[in-house]
Amino acid sequence: MPYRLSDEEAHLYTAVTDYVREEFNRAEALANAKRAGTVGFALTILQRRLASWPEASHQSLRRRRERSRISTMRRNRRSKKTPRRASSTRR
Repeated sequence: MPYRLSDEEAHLYTAVTDYVREEFNRAEALANAKRAGTVGFALTILQRRLASWPEASHQSLRRRRERSRISTMRRNRRSKKTPRRASSTRR
């Protein structure tokens, strides 16, 4: 049975499809094949959620964005920390 998407639904579907495609390509470029497979699986689930219930995809993307934001903050904090050298004593 054919189903016609509204303009907004079609835009959302296209945007998520593009996102999944880009992230799939990035996952394939990972040196860690297990990690690439995990990312690929998560992206496939996201695509299926979109097809079954757009709100589920929205929540998944929101959580992914939040995890990404936290991960970026942690990386930035680690990169700002510089190893401290043992201080020499002045006489």
